[in-house]
Amino acid sequence: DQYIAIVLPGRMFKGAFQKRGLAPVVLSRSLGAGDGDFRALRRLHLLAQRHRALAFVLRPARHAQAPSPAVLRLLLASALHPLQGAEVERLAAGCRPDIDWQAYLALVERHHLVPTVYRNLSTHAAVLAPQPVLAGLKERAEQNRRRILQLLVELGQISRWFEQHGILVCTLKGPLLSQRLFGDASLRFSTDLDLLIHIETLDQAEALLLEHGCQRVTPAVPLTPRQRQAFQQEWYNNT
Repeated sequence: DQYIAIVLPGRMFKGAFQKRGLAPVVLSRSLGAGDGDFRALRRLHLLAQRHRALAFVLRPARHAQAPSPAVLRLLLASALHPLQGAEVERLAAGCRPDIDWQAYLALVERHHLVPTVYRNLSTHAAVLAPQPVLAGLKERAEQNRRRILQLLVELGQISRWFEQHGILVCTLKGPLLSQRLFGDASLRFSTDLDLLIHIETLDQAEALLLEHGCQRVTPAVPLTPRQRQAFQQEWYNNT
């Protein structure tokens, strides 16, 4: 179901994104961040009228007060990657003295943009952004980098286990997608690994993961054969 939720909207919106001159990475990132949410894609289209390559999909912000236009402009300018020509100037112009940096940082966190934003600010606006802001973003970006490295190690281990037992696996989204699109696996926020395997090898794959110390958390209780079959038919995935 998760795979279809990405492939079908991707094919449906591919032509529209090409027509607007948007890079394929924009569609890929919007699908990944929006979890197949068509409303998120429509919001992206509205923003795409003025911005060439957004790296995220705006979601409803958890703020009592809506962010100012200046904060939103800075967010858009700092979320692009890579920055080119006038985009660097737009980022510098957005780092105004009167910017509400707390509101800006809240949006950066909300949309999981810390790695990209820190890369852009530290590279193109290090003397314009407040040092405490850069220091906080650097710490969060380093945390994400360490988490990504750990995920890549775990992915390598799982891939070897599956290969040794003849289980075919396809990695979806996550660090590998970031490496392919941006040349840096840590430039995209990730907290887990999404693996696609054939339903016929699901039991074997789960047994192999449990054997190596992994835990099934959804559902966390033992299942009867009938419950297990119903669960697989409903979700088609294990966490």
